[in-house]
Amino acid sequence: MKQKLFFPSEDELLASLKRVGDYFAERNIYDIYTNSKIYELLIADYLDHQIVDGHRGTPDAIDVNNHFYEYKHYKLSSSNHSWTFNDFSPQTMETLAHYWAVIFAVIDDGPAIPHLQEYYWVPAKRTAAFLWERTPDITNQRHMINIRPSQIEEQQLGRYVHKIPPVRRLHPALEEAFQSARQLESLTGISGLLTSNKLWELLVARQLGHRLNPAQKAHDAFDEKERTYEYKVSRNESWTFQDISERVLNKYLTDQEIILAVVRKGAFRVQEIYHCRPDAVVALLREKLREKDQRRGTEGRRQISLGLNDLRRLRKDGAIQYELCSIWD
Repeated sequence: MKQKLFFPSEDELLASLKRVGDYFAERNIYDIYTNSKIYELLIADYLDHQIVDGHRGTPDAIDVNNHFYEYKHYKLSSSNHSWTFNDFSPQTMETLAHYWAVIFAVIDDGPAIPHLQEYYWVPAKRTAAFLWERTPDITNQRHMINIRPSQIEEQQLGRYVHKIPPVRRLHPALEEAFQSARQLESLTGISGLLTSNKLWELLVARQLGHRLNPAQKAHDAFDEKERTYEYKVSRNESWTFQDISERVLNKYLTDQEIILAVVRKGAFRVQEIYHCRPDAVVALLREKLREKDQRRGTEGRRQISLGLNDLRRLRKDGAIQYELCSIWD
C-alpha cells in the first residue's frame, strides 16, 4: 500500500513557528521574525556568538571574550548585494567604534535551510572610520550608505573568510523555523516571510479574509473584490510610516482602507485592528510632515508615527472603525 504523504496546513506551520519563537523567548531572545532577526541568530550560531537582545543602538552579539559585534548581512536572493547602514549619525558611528568588529555576512537563502556562505571580519573602529570618511558627501534623506564587498577588499578593511561548507547543521530550533517558513511560503505564495513584517501581515490578512500581495513596494493586500489595502503592524498603538513621498501618499489614496493592526507577536495573535479612511490618514500625515519640517527642516528621513492621540482625532472625524480581535490573557 502506498504511504500517504503528509502536508502540514497553514495553522500547523504557524504553530511550528510560534513554538520556535517561544523557545528563544524562554532564553530572553524576543521577536525573532521581525526585520530579519532570525538571520542574525543564524550568523551567531555559525560563529558561536550569543545574541544581545536589545533595542536600536545596542550591539547584535557578544563572544566568549565579551567582545561586542555588529552584524550586517545580505541574502543571495536579494537584488542588492551590499550591506546597508541606515540612519547613520555621529552618535551611531561613535557607538560602533566601541565594538570589537563588524561581521559583513553573505547568506545563501536558496536552500530551505539557509547557511552562512561567507563573511568579512572588519574591526569596528576601522568600519566607523570608513563611514566617517564616506558619509559627509551623502545627502539622501534616509541617511543611508551601502558598503560593497569590493570596497572592503580595495580598502583592505578586514579579513575575508571564504566559503563555509553548507553541510554544517544549524541549531534544531532554527532549522525547524526555516523549514516551516519555506513550506508556508509555498502554501501562500508569499516569499520573504522572515523579513520585515511579512509574517505579521499574513496574520492580519488571515484575520480580515484578505489575500496578501506577493509583490514588494506595492499595495499590501487585496479583498475578494480586488480592492487594495495598506497594512501597518505594531506591537502597540504606534505605527510608523517610513520614506514618505507624494508618490507614496497618492498610492495610499487609491486604497480602500489603511489598516493599523496591533499584533501580540509572542502569542501569534492579532489583538486589535483599526480600519482607517485613507484620505483622513493622508491629510494627517501631510500635516505632521509640515510640522516636522518647520521644526527640523527637510533634512533626514521622511518618517512619521501615528499614535493614540492621532487615533482619537481620526475617530472624532468619523474616519476610523475599531475591531477587537482577541482579549489579552
